[in-house]
Amino acid sequence: MKFYNTKILYTSFETHNVKRFILEKPEGYEFNPGQYALIAIDTPELKEETRPFSFTSSKDDSIIEFTIKSYPEHNGVTARLLQLEPGSRLLISESRRMDAYQGPGLFIAGGTGITPFLSILRGLSKTTEGRKELEQSFLLFSNRTERDIIAQKELSFMLGKRARFIVTEPDNEAKPERINEDLMSGILKQSNLSGKPAYLCGPPGFVEEAKKMLISQGVNEKEIFLF
Repeated sequence: MKFYNTKILYTSFETHNVKRFILEKPEGYEFNPGQYALIAIDTPELKEETRPFSFTSSKDDSIIEFTIKSYPEHNGVTARLLQLEPGSRLLISESRRMDAYQGPGLFIAGGTGITPFLSILRGLSKTTEGRKELEQSFLLFSNRTERDIIAQKELSFMLGKRARFIVTEPDNEAKPERINEDLMSGILKQSNLSGKPAYLCGPPGFVEEAKKMLISQGVNEKEIFLF
């Protein structure tokens, strides 16, 4: 597998524990929306420690972006990434994943499971045809608290009422919500998503439960794509 050496240009916190990394785009580097790469920190002791992360930039951007959640208590690669500043160097593999975007449909994300969808949605928002596809899509995005929601304003701007943010443990007095069959059924019917693909990404239990709900609502399993 081929790896490319690149430099961090900019970092910022997207949420309290999720950091955005803007990297130089190596010459000739290509990826499709929804794909991922293996990343390692380019130091002698860490260059063999790779972790998979989804691209969050669109494929035509002049830079590469990753949006990464850190787990400082684990003292692993993501904790080390959190400490990196512009100028630090990373190794990124060639892009990976076969099944990516298959056309407008229902996107269901849990937590950082939104990251591959950010690349897809951002790319679509840049063209007239892509924006038409956004109008035929719907996003269900579940998080534990409101402060965990990644890119909420941007997603709301791109999708408007076709984005639904679910908070399971709200910080205020709002009623907790969860993705359930009634919610799924209503969205599939009201948003004209019949026959369109469904894209799932998030923790394994979340994805498995969402897949079962979709199948129970008559969605063809072959039209369900797991990220």
